[in-house]
Amino acid sequence: MKMGIHENTNLKYYGLGKLMNLVRRKSEEIKTLKLRRLNDAEKLAGKSAVIDQLKQWVMAVGSGKVERVDRLVRINLARGNSLRGLLNLYERAAQKLYRPRNYTEEDYLRGLLLWRLGGARLAGIGHRALGLPSDSSLRRRKVLPPLIVSPAMPTLEEVQTNVVNMFSPISSVLDQSEEVVHQVLMFDELKVEERPRYDEKSNKILGMCREHGAQHTSLEFASEKEVELLLECIKKNEVHLAVDATVGALGVLSSDTRVYGARGILVSGDCKQESGSEHMELIKTGFEASQKTNLRTISIASDGESRRGSALVHFTFRKKLGPASPIYDQLSCLPMMNLEVGDDDVTADKDYKHVFKRLRNLLLRDKGLWVLGRHIKPAVLRAHMHSNAVTMQRASHLLNPNDRQDVKLAYDLLHETWSLPEAPTVGSFPGFRANRFSLRILGSLFRHIVMPYICIDLSLTEQLTHLGAAAYILMAIWSDEKAGTKLMPTQLYVDIMIMIKNVYFCIAKAKVDNPRGKFWIISLGTDRLETLFGILRTMVGNDANLDILQLGQRLTGTTEVATILAQYPHWDRAPRRLVLPTLSKDGFTVHKGVDHIGPSSWRGDVLVANVVLQTCWRLGRREAESEFPVIEPILDAISQPGRDIFSPLGKDLVKAPRTEDDIDDTYDDIPAAIASPVSPAVSPELEDTLIEEEPVEISKHQPFFELNGVQVSKPKYLSQAFSLYKKAGSTDRLKRVARGGRYLSNESEESESQITRARDVMTTDSSSSSNYLQMDMPIASLLKCGDQMFVCIGEVNDIIVNGSSVDEVSLDFLRENPSALVVSYQMHFLIPATATDDPDLKHDWKGSVKRRGQTYKVSGHLIRPINPGVSTPINNNQDPYYLVEIPTIKKSTDFPYREVNGKACFLCESLDAERQLSKLNQCSICTPTVLFGSKVSAHRVLEHNSAHRLNDVHLNRNDKLCGLCLRPAPACIFYLKKGKGTKSNNQIDMKKSSCANLLNFNYSIAEESTMTSPSSNVPILCPLCPQVYSTPAHWRMNLRQHIQTRHQGQSLVPYEHLWKITAAEKDQLETIWNDRHKEKRSRKPRKGDSSDLVISETHSSRLVLRNLNDNQEESDVEISGDEADDGVAGAAQQSQRRRRRCIVNDSDDDGCNDGEECENANDSDEIDDDDRRENEGSDKACSDDEFEKLDDWAMEHAGKSY
Repeated sequence: MKMGIHENTNLKYYGLGKLMNLVRRKSEEIKTLKLRRLNDAEKLAGKSAVIDQLKQWVMAVGSGKVERVDRLVRINLARGNSLRGLLNLYERAAQKLYRPRNYTEEDYLRGLLLWRLGGARLAGIGHRALGLPSDSSLRRRKVLPPLIVSPAMPTLEEVQTNVVNMFSPISSVLDQSEEVVHQVLMFDELKVEERPRYDEKSNKILGMCREHGAQHTSLEFASEKEVELLLECIKKNEVHLAVDATVGALGVLSSDTRVYGARGILVSGDCKQESGSEHMELIKTGFEASQKTNLRTISIASDGESRRGSALVHFTFRKKLGPASPIYDQLSCLPMMNLEVGDDDVTADKDYKHVFKRLRNLLLRDKGLWVLGRHIKPAVLRAHMHSNAVTMQRASHLLNPNDRQDVKLAYDLLHETWSLPEAPTVGSFPGFRANRFSLRILGSLFRHIVMPYICIDLSLTEQLTHLGAAAYILMAIWSDEKAGTKLMPTQLYVDIMIMIKNVYFCIAKAKVDNPRGKFWIISLGTDRLETLFGILRTMVGNDANLDILQLGQRLTGTTEVATILAQYPHWDRAPRRLVLPTLSKDGFTVHKGVDHIGPSSWRGDVLVANVVLQTCWRLGRREAESEFPVIEPILDAISQPGRDIFSPLGKDLVKAPRTEDDIDDTYDDIPAAIASPVSPAVSPELEDTLIEEEPVEISKHQPFFELNGVQVSKPKYLSQAFSLYKKAGSTDRLKRVARGGRYLSNESEESESQITRARDVMTTDSSSSSNYLQMDMPIASLLKCGDQMFVCIGEVNDIIVNGSSVDEVSLDFLRENPSALVVSYQMHFLIPATATDDPDLKHDWKGSVKRRGQTYKVSGHLIRPINPGVSTPINNNQDPYYLVEIPTIKKSTDFPYREVNGKACFLCESLDAERQLSKLNQCSICTPTVLFGSKVSAHRVLEHNSAHRLNDVHLNRNDKLCGLCLRPAPACIFYLKKGKGTKSNNQIDMKKSSCANLLNFNYSIAEESTMTSPSSNVPILCPLCPQVYSTPAHWRMNLRQHIQTRHQGQSLVPYEHLWKITAAEKDQLETIWNDRHKEKRSRKPRKGDSSDLVISETHSSRLVLRNLNDNQEESDVEISGDEADDGVAGAAQQSQRRRRRCIVNDSDDDGCNDGEECENANDSDEIDDDDRRENEGSDKACSDDEFEKLDDWAMEHAGKSY
């Protein structure tokens, strides 16, 4: 009762007052619920309106009327407006009544990319179509001023100003580092248009070469007099227009993308006539100016250009690393390491991508390379790749010599080389197995050089171990049998070793200056500078070149672009030709998601604190020797005091002068000395207007001068004054760089057709290999030693049909078309076999496994496979051919092949001919035969063949015949090269040229008709083909037909003077033609190299021919096998009987024991007497029948001696 009535009590117990209170409370609750319902209905109506607005927003965004809607959302949030306000903003933006200005940092960077790469017009398109900042906003964001372009030799003040301007924006980032920051100084050349430009900032004329520009005239532009004097100097060849621009740049060694890109600091014109010592002054200026950054320059990087290589040697090989140097203790303990450095211990460096390309070019050389005594040519590599399941189409693509700048293609070929497995021991030639072993050790060298730069899982220790192994393998194969330049050009060897040495030195400096830091070897080299060049080409288009003023103005823009792309690499896709694949540690799995190899993508441990240089160097040697034990004794032999990686054989390869034939043909540098200027498609003024990169700055110099009372624009006057020096060139950039003409035929189509014709002679079913001449097959041929011919045993390393290499050719084709076939083989060294070598006494000779001779290229006439399944002699009805096609070799201890008593074996001679070839050097066409004499003069051959071309009615005048052998194209090919000295004339490149009758002659004498040398028919460069020495030359008498077939539509009138000959020359050649059969006074034959040789009569073709003739005269019936063995014993059987009966004794000239009478002595005396009597009475050459017998005899003995 005290608490009152409970709320749930029956109402009959309630009082009146209590009931009134209860009714009042229930009424209020009902009212509250009704009001709440009303409020909920109102809220739902509001939410429904918002949902409708969201639907409208979704539909509006889906319509795509406004770009970059995210900026509208950010602006609306900043204003605190509702969704209705956002819709209003969108509607106004869609109607172009409102343009949002809220740009993010990425918006500005995207706009800068478009502006820098495509100019103001593309930036405007991005502003209007993509909503990016306008070009005016982007110009306000620009912080790097244009580079100062040096009109002459760059001065220290100019380069220092560029350094300060380029590094001032990133100085705050660099100052954050507490350790010493390293940088690399890079140099490279870029092709520029040969035209002068006026620079308003300096009031100088740009575009002249630094070598001679300021030495002979002033480059300051004040009046027309300066232009006139400059033109005079150019006409006198005292000053030259710059053909290239040398660009210097600095690259910071850091993983911070804000500072990773290369920054140009130097631009200077070049005419390619600067010496190495003069170029060193340019490098010295750049090195001293780089100290303004307060960063340490630890290396100077370059590509394989020889002039800069010489300058870097002078600058970075000045002194030995002394004990006082902080890096001495780390490097002095490395065996064979070279310790020469420059100032501040700076070292030279070579770009690794250029090294990769040059290694591929090394494999493409026609002359091949020698590895462990094996001659590896492109055809050998193609055959081995084909045996490793590489299709012929892919092999031809990888070995395409026309593309020498593709980095990806270089990697593919090097990868295929190191992927070759061991050769099968069954079913392959011994030469094939030996070549495979040489290719595998060569491939191992390639793998150790390439993997440290592309395998992102390798640690820094593993990278250094790979490079150490590469250094030891390269030293071993360079030193083996003093291979040297037969392996590769000295410059390539030195550049590889410079690259490896620089990596070790740079890491040693990093361990001293920043012991807790990281080091990425992929940051070395000139790759970042090449990236700038790629961006420049994107700016101006692939079919145009910059002039030197535009280069300086736009190089700053490329730095900004490179920095942005380094910060956002997923925005860019680098050119395919410049991208290397990214491999995992096994070397085979390619990471598809990683397109750019950089510090940010490297996954291996690159802390320098975890690296011990001595351990890595020694592990490299141990890995090399465990993989190929054959190099261990070679390395032990060269590991002597005073030798290092640059002097494995004792000779300093860096500073020693190069020999005449030691030419680095792996570096694809286009010569500029024989080039002609080309003109741009539009004027420089219009070109600058079309692609405006930089805002116009106010200059203190006036761009006008007064001429005859009229104000004349300096740029326009300069352009008009040099208009006479402009010639139309190719519209293709690469061809313009190569100085190619505008109208060139497609050479690739012709080369493809040649390959197709070559493939036609190959078999599609090579199951029966005995009917084919194949790669690595043993063959027999002939070599000329002095005035005598000897049988030579060799091994095929290239088969060329119609100018293209094939892997095999049928013997039927060899017999039917020998003149269309050229075979290259490597000579084998043979020594007499002993009873220990051959207990069964079945073979007379054995071949040396380790030693091989030189490589010779001969016509198919002189090649016979040893013991083929189908063997028939050369057809007697063949046309005669030059016997001077037979290669000549000097007498040595290895050739001619000799018996143990020193007598020369396998002499090829007729039954009654003198032992000399003086009367066999003859014309291949003349009937009766015209002899050239024992010592063939190339000038006599040229004039005789020229007389054929003009007077022989049997020759087709439309055939492009070779001037030395009269074979039609493309059987022979000739290349020219520059002679020694600055004023030297062209010469025949004997290394690259190919002809069955290749004879060396004085080019300067032969190209002019004189009384003593009337013929002027020499190989010359076609004026319509690229004017470079890598272009084949054409004989003067063939040039007309070449232009008519290859340059159809071209007028012949401007070029008639090139092939037209004078009347006096015609008269002299006609006299030679009429007197060709007159007897000439014979001279006493000179003694050749083989004059002192003692010939083994038991191994001479004379004995075989005599026995065959005697047997044919005695009986016409077929003799039995036993009688044949008695009548025609042959050299092999007689030699075997002699070995059974005689014991070799060095003190006995006859090779017999003192107590035993040699049965062959009397026989040998009788043979000598017979030969003497026959030689006194006759000097005839071999007849056709005798040559056939001689050929069969040579094949028989070749088969038994293999």
